[in-house]
Amino acid sequence: MAGAQNVVPTDPGPHQHNATMDALAAMMAPDFAQVGIATTSIRGRVIAESFLGSLIAIWRWWADHPDIPRNDIHDAFYDLLWHGLEGLNPSQPD
Repeated sequence: MAGAQNVVPTDPGPHQHNATMDALAAMMAPDFAQVGIATTSIRGRVIAESFLGSLIAIWRWWADHPDIPRNDIHDAFYDLLWHGLEGLNPSQPD
């Protein structure tokens, strides 16, 4: 986006973090269901936390690399996270 600034996220605090995790878990529920993982399970929460942590890390990295188009960041992140779900083994215990 021309003229857009990359704003580096700050720590949202526990209340906002929990609300963000709940929203993320709701968005991921259909994909998790396809591979047999409950979003409320330990495995589901760890994966969702990993997604959120990855997103924040990429956002911070992008702030130092503003010349990279947003779509390139989106496409790489999408490929890693969503296509990676297919490789999860739902039979592993929580």
